[in-house]
Order: sequence, then structure tokens, then C-alpha cells
Amino acid sequence: MKRLLAIATLILFAAPLSAGAATRAYASGAAQGDVVVRVEAGKTKEVTLKFKNAGSYTWRGTGKSYVSMYATGPYKRKSAFWHSAWPTRHQAARLKEASVKPGATGSLTFTLHAPLQAGTYTEQFQLAVENVAWIYGSVARVKIEVVPEQVTAETNVNAKAYVVMDAESGEILASERADDVRSIASITKLMTVMVAHDAGLDPARIVALARADEVGGGRLRVPVGTEVSVRDLVASTIVGSANNAANALARATGLSREEFVARMDAKARALGMGTSSFADPTGIEVENLSTAREVALMGKAAFEDPWISEFAGEPEYEVATAKGPHLIKNTNKLVSDAAVEVVAGKTGFINEAGYTLVTRLRKPGERELLVVVLGSDTKSLSFRDAKVLAEKTWRGYRTALAH
Repeated sequence: MKRLLAIATLILFAAPLSAGAATRAYASGAAQGDVVVRVEAGKTKEVTLKFKNAGSYTWRGTGKSYVSMYATGPYKRKSAFWHSAWPTRHQAARLKEASVKPGATGSLTFTLHAPLQAGTYTEQFQLAVENVAWIYGSVARVKIEVVPEQVTAETNVNAKAYVVMDAESGEILASERADDVRSIASITKLMTVMVAHDAGLDPARIVALARADEVGGGRLRVPVGTEVSVRDLVASTIVGSANNAANALARATGLSREEFVARMDAKARALGMGTSSFADPTGIEVENLSTAREVALMGKAAFEDPWISEFAGEPEYEVATAKGPHLIKNTNKLVSDAAVEVVAGKTGFINEAGYTLVTRLRKPGERELLVVVLGSDTKSLSFRDAKVLAEKTWRGYRTALAH
């Protein structure tokens, strides 16, 4: 698992015991003060919390009514720090001791797995007696600050294939399996918009969404028949990766689907994408095929196209409809990541492709980079992979032979 550095401050907030708390069958008080935990996000670390049994019943670590600790706030919320070692999705740990008598202290050890996204998090946990009750006064809140990853020459990436290109010159600076032909999912939509632009569509033209535009997957969530401008269809295609918007945009050119796809293939050849081929305007079909190297060529051209560059770096966009504005958010979460400056980007996912991303990144004093990652295991890993590859390139680390 890839690494980020995180600094966590763990603070136990035990609800104050009332005057009659000692008579409660199951009650607790924190047996420790503030605890500072340092852990690299994306990495694991064991944490032990201690609680004093302030009730009248003995706590058990085994049997039907054992004591455990859950992620709460609300109950059955999956913690951002969930780890596969937890007994269940919501249960972080079981009581370590076989039994803890009233007045004694018990401990629970659990594993934190910090997320990849930098930021400040608050996680809440509470003790429970299985099949009986929550333990009064046992709430623990965990405050964690996750800071950007400390990239080294040894930092690896998860993507099955990648390319790092100089965004201005087109020089390939780093690559791995750059010429493997893979399904690219919704990155396809960059070609769709370029072909629609080349077709001479008027951005102000109004188009009604049709039932035929609906193919599943991500979509502009408005009813069939909703009228939107071509400009808003472009924004929805790039920012929200809306399949119905991409299909409506292609349909608005007046070309049949077969004719439009043929133009996508022709545009690919014109860009030097000799092994790429397309099957539909959305990317939902597995047969939308390319390589990391050729996606970089497409991304370079696309992010220089004003129809795309206007929207590809925006965190959100409002689509105008007769019923009022409809807000869509960018599927490329890097645009909201304070650790990196995103000029433009486009995401993709289908099962056969994994998570795909092409993005243009900027850093003061450094060359702008265009990064392509194909086949990452999760969406967050695709974003993390792009950041790692960019940082390694800027630092001059040898990522892989550029070829």
C-alpha cells in the first residue's frame, strides 16, 4: 500500500458520569488523557485505548456478550480509517483481556489505516457489550491531520500502465507499459468533445436529452426531454463525465453513431494515435481502446482545445435548465486537492479498464506535466498515482525508462 505521512491527535471524550453513574451496569471512564499517534496514511499502525470499568458488571473479552468498540457517529458508519483487520466493517476491536472487573482497566487494540487524501479528519468510536447495550461514557473521538505524501525514489505506483509527458514539448519523461493496448473508459469523452467541436456545433444551440442517450453509468441527473445548451452538454461531459450528455452531444452533430465513431477514429489517426480505436462516444464500451502513450497525445490536444480547457480544471459546474440550475461536481477529485495544482483532467472507470486518469499538473518553478495512469485499482489510487509520478519526475527520480 502506498504511503502518505499523517499526524494524528487522538483525544478521548468520556461523557461525564452522573452522580448515579456507579450504579449503571455498564459504564466507563477514559483511563488515559490525550494520546498523539503518528502514522503514515496508506500504512497501518496499531493503537491501544484503555478504559476504566466504572459500572457494576464485569466486562468480558469472550462469549456471547463480549465488549467491543465500534466506529460511530452515526452507528454503522464505515470509518475513513477502516482496516481489513477489523472484525467487521464497523467494529474496530474486541476487548483484549478475558475479563475486566469493576474498577479495573481494560484495553482495546485496533489498526488504523489512514486514507490517501490529505486533510483533517474526526473519527468517533464507542464501546459496546455485544447483544446487550452501549457502554455509558465510552465515546472516543479521534482527530487526524493527514498531510501530503512524502515521495521518495522508492515510492511505487499502483497503475498497470502510465506515461509522464512534458505538457509543452510532448517529450515522454517516464513510462511503464506505455504501449500496452487497454480499455480507457470515460477518457474517451475527450475525443468525443474534440470531434463535436470540429463538427462546428454552436455552443448556444439548445438540445433536448433523449431516451436513446441513456446508456447507464454516470449521467446528468435530469429527466429525459430536458433542454440544455451544447455548452452545458460539453461541461457535463467533461466535468461530470455524464454519459447521456456525451451521447446527446454526438447526436447533436447530425451524424449517425457509426459516422461519429468513424470521425473519432479519424481524429485519433490525425493525432498520431495509430493503435487506438473507439466504439462509442461515452467510453462505456470495452472496445474503446488505446495506450498510455497515445492517451497522452490525446490529452495534450484535448487540454489545448478551448471547449475542453474551459471546464477540465473546474471543481464544479451549474447546468442551466428550465427548472433551475443543476449542480455537477468534477469526477477528478485532484481539482480540489490542495497538495497539487490541476490545470485540467479527465477520469474514467469500467470494470475492464480499472480506474483511468489523464491530467495536466503544474508546480511553481517546474515544467508542466501531463500524466496518464491506466488500470489503477481504486479511484483514490489513480489520483495518488498521478501525484506520485509528477512529484518523482519533478524531483528527477528515476521512475522507469522513458521509451
